[in-house]
Amino acid sequence: MGPTQEYGNEDDALKAADVVLENLARQVEERIKEGPKSDLEPYLATIARLHDGVAFFEALREVKSVQAECLALAHSKRLLEEARPRLEGELRQQLLQFTKETEEEGGAGEREGEGLPVLLADGEAGERIRGVAEALIRMGRADNCRKIYTEVRSSMVEAGLRRMAAGRLTREEEVGGMVWEELSDCIEGWRRQTRRAVRVVLVAERQLCEAVLQGLEPHTGQAFADLAGATLGMLLGFGEAVARSSKPPEKVPALMDMYETMRDLMPQVRPLMPQVRPLMPQVRPLMPQVRPLMPQVRPLMPQVRPLMPQVRPLMLQVRLLMPQVRPLMPQVRLLMLQVRPLMPQVRPLMPQMEVVLGGAACAAIRANAQQLLQHLAAAAKEAFSNFELAVESEESSKMPPDGAAHTLTIYVVNYLRFLYEYKATMQELFSRDNFFSEATTCIFAALHANLERKSQLYRDAALTPLFLMNNVHRIVDCVQKTELKEVLGEDWIEQQRCMVQQHAASYQRTSWNKIFGLLAAQDGKEGSLSRGAVKERFCVFNATFEELHRSQCVWKIPDPELRSAVQLQIAEVLLPAYRSFVQRYTPVLESGGLFGRSSEAASKYIRFSNESLDSLLKEFFQGRESCNILLTQASADC
Repeated sequence: MGPTQEYGNEDDALKAADVVLENLARQVEERIKEGPKSDLEPYLATIARLHDGVAFFEALREVKSVQAECLALAHSKRLLEEARPRLEGELRQQLLQFTKETEEEGGAGEREGEGLPVLLADGEAGERIRGVAEALIRMGRADNCRKIYTEVRSSMVEAGLRRMAAGRLTREEEVGGMVWEELSDCIEGWRRQTRRAVRVVLVAERQLCEAVLQGLEPHTGQAFADLAGATLGMLLGFGEAVARSSKPPEKVPALMDMYETMRDLMPQVRPLMPQVRPLMPQVRPLMPQVRPLMPQVRPLMPQVRPLMPQVRPLMLQVRLLMPQVRPLMPQVRLLMLQVRPLMPQVRPLMPQMEVVLGGAACAAIRANAQQLLQHLAAAAKEAFSNFELAVESEESSKMPPDGAAHTLTIYVVNYLRFLYEYKATMQELFSRDNFFSEATTCIFAALHANLERKSQLYRDAALTPLFLMNNVHRIVDCVQKTELKEVLGEDWIEQQRCMVQQHAASYQRTSWNKIFGLLAAQDGKEGSLSRGAVKERFCVFNATFEELHRSQCVWKIPDPELRSAVQLQIAEVLLPAYRSFVQRYTPVLESGGLFGRSSEAASKYIRFSNESLDSLLKEFFQGRESCNILLTQASADC
């Protein structure tokens, strides 16, 4: 055959192909324009025939290096383009219908362990969706196919998360305008939604995506990545907005909660068992036969699960035998009917075996999740570091008038008690095993320094040590009753107890030394005191004690044991000294009567008995609104 003849044959072949394509286009034109209606499978077959004809003709033209467009090819391409929106509408309709049927059949669970049902498409529904998706992908519309899939399923996912987490998903742009109480509630909702999204919803959605788009890689993975990105994008964006926002100390627990949530989820976000994925092509063809049996098998799970520890060791041996077993598969398939009831035991392992967000298509999502984890860690560390500075520099000048514990003390103690729950996480963040102990010690030291400064604001010098005693005792008491005792240790607690005693002694010196001085013996010179000097001394004692009683009944020592201890400490010095004082000077006062000694003259100045003093001392530090001693003798007598 010569060159001229060969050229002629090739030209004839091209013309023949053109005629065939034109005839095919005319045959299918009416069917394509009608749309799928109720006969989806024949419609897809018609489109596939036309698409194959166009592909063959274009390949032939490429071989012939023909540049000019022919009418048959243009006509056929136009028909395919007309079919595209019909296919996209059909895909959306099939997905919406499948979603509706799935929700009606399974519903959405409320508990985290159940969540949304594992949405495995039945054979018929999956084939319909897969057929339409495959047609669109062959037409070069993979992006549109994924977009439709993501739009339909993401709306269902968001609705499911709202039901499961009892609240709507908070968007990133809403964070800036929230007050802390509102944001705190949103963070708790975010934690529930994120856990359920990764552990439940996306696991189910991955299984569904691989079922309905089976064999259409890489578009299957990319479709799931688009859906996961839409679902997690808003959750991760909210987390980033919180991490970027201001970091006052009160945010530390919430930031720790968010960090722990992301940290605990990362093993499920990262690829866990890549070696499982190569086995999936062999497993997937069997799933359409297995899925219809799942509702009957699920009730058997409680009996099957206990057997798994004995079954798992056998799996490795089975895998090693697979090359020899595969040729026997046609015969083995006949045995599947007996094996299928055991399949549900595999389902609980799937979240650990499959990569929830594995594969190259989800790489960006994994990177964003890892980045959020790092940002939350940095934000929590910064907020906690700000806490010590805030404690040391807090400048509130409003002091408790009764000398009780300051609100700053109460806040710091409660804050550290609450943070103890995050001890392990904080030591993980700061990379030191004893970090929480060191940080707690430093924060209490900063609190002590601040309280020392604040105590100088009292006009009554005796209130300064009483205020410090109350605050340090409050710290010790709270530490002893909580897990902070293990963090700070007995030595630290003993140091604080000593500090309480020191402040109590300082209070006694400041408040009572004047009275103790009045009652003290005057170096054996009592006899030289005139009656007038003795009267003056009694008058000063009476007035001083009355003033102490009037002011310090209003003061407060909230702890009953500490209050009794301080009262007893005063009484142990005051009562013996007063008894001795009265015994020494009563004769001097009585000697001034008109008819010799007169007890009536002495009673004008000796207003208190030891018993009445003891009773009055017990009224000290009760935090009363007012307190006065009612005496029968007017003070003017002094």
